[in-house]
Amino acid sequence: MSLSTVQKLMLISQKMRDANAQRSSNSTLSFLQKQSRHDAGLDGSAWVSRVSFLPPKETHVREALFEAIKALSDDSLPDLKRPDVSAVEAEWIGGRKYDDTNVVSEQDKYTAMMRDVQTPTTILYARGGAFYLFGPSRPRPTAFRLAELTKGRCITIDYRLAPQNPFPAALLDLSLSYLSLLYPPVGSFHEAVPASAVVLAGESAGVALCLSLIQTIMVLRKLQSRDNPIVQFHGRNVEIPMPAGVTGVSGGMDQALAVPSYAENAKFDWLADELPCTRPGYPTCEIWPSVPPRAHVYCDAALMHHPLVSPATAENWVGSPPMWLVSGQERLTDSVKVIAKTACEQKVCVWWEQYEGMPHTWPMILRDLPQTAVCFQHWARACHDFVTRDHRTLSSHGIFVTAEDLETRDVSVEDLTQLTAEEVRSLIKRKATDMRIWTGKDVKANI
Repeated sequence: MSLSTVQKLMLISQKMRDANAQRSSNSTLSFLQKQSRHDAGLDGSAWVSRVSFLPPKETHVREALFEAIKALSDDSLPDLKRPDVSAVEAEWIGGRKYDDTNVVSEQDKYTAMMRDVQTPTTILYARGGAFYLFGPSRPRPTAFRLAELTKGRCITIDYRLAPQNPFPAALLDLSLSYLSLLYPPVGSFHEAVPASAVVLAGESAGVALCLSLIQTIMVLRKLQSRDNPIVQFHGRNVEIPMPAGVTGVSGGMDQALAVPSYAENAKFDWLADELPCTRPGYPTCEIWPSVPPRAHVYCDAALMHHPLVSPATAENWVGSPPMWLVSGQERLTDSVKVIAKTACEQKVCVWWEQYEGMPHTWPMILRDLPQTAVCFQHWARACHDFVTRDHRTLSSHGIFVTAEDLETRDVSVEDLTQLTAEEVRSLIKRKATDMRIWTGKDVKANI
């Protein structure tokens, strides 16, 4: 008896899960981080121009972010170290139609890339990696594929990694990058990009960062009583408008891994039951345990339920730009469904897709599957439509894509899950209470 497509996918996920477990259990966090940041190089089919978004002298962007953090917090907010406002390394990526041996400098590469760009679509991409893995080479294939399909351009950012740089360093880096697109600092290659041409995109933890930026802008709107909040950036007051849209695959919206699907969908996924580096006996290194020690790589356990850490707990999405959210039949799917449902109920346009039997971040790791081709086509179409279409003409819709024949079935976005953001918050808080500060030695007391 032959195996069904779903059964074959489950076997693939099991092999990846076993390999990941073996690799993670025997290696220090610093080794895994360094290994994951190995640059695989360029294959010559894309233009890649390396740039650096210089930080402003002012710290207003950081202070505005901390205002949003405080406004969304409850009484459990611990003291947070304010990260430096630092330069963000990034890569412009676009389709390459021809070779030019005279193109040597990064500026030349950017100019050559722009000759091939045919649409205004500009995709600001945040990679995944659980906030502590990967470097610039990880998102290149995804960014290149999206740039080619949209006939636009992508810019990927190398945000700071935990545990050395805990929350909210990565979110601050994304915020600075977004503002740098809109208001280019002196010496930038690019001209100012209108927010109406920018689509936020990412996979896994990167989707959480994108939606956290949306939440930040929404909160600042409320605090300042303005449609477009204002911050000082490189010596002038600038507005922070919403981008054209936000898109993401396999979003990790629950950093505590507390949603019901995390247990229910284990057989379809390669993700471990918990972060290996939080297990007793995991080898210590120069970056883990953190200084001071904490229970989670990304943040203190008391922050796990914060909407800018786990966006699935956000109860208000009113005023968000349109969303394209995609999930496999994976462990974190409930964390994405609750956002899609909540936003849709609040009249935000949500385009939802779920792919039967597919594991976490399958388009990035199973690139040759037909499901991946379909996903990228839909992804590019969403980016294009969010930039070019009148948002008043957009309406929510959802589909379920079968594994056997890629048949699409309509689903109601408002009925994706019975979970609410408040219930997810309770689940995360309950699990965080049991998290232990990881010292690499004896297990310490609760948070």
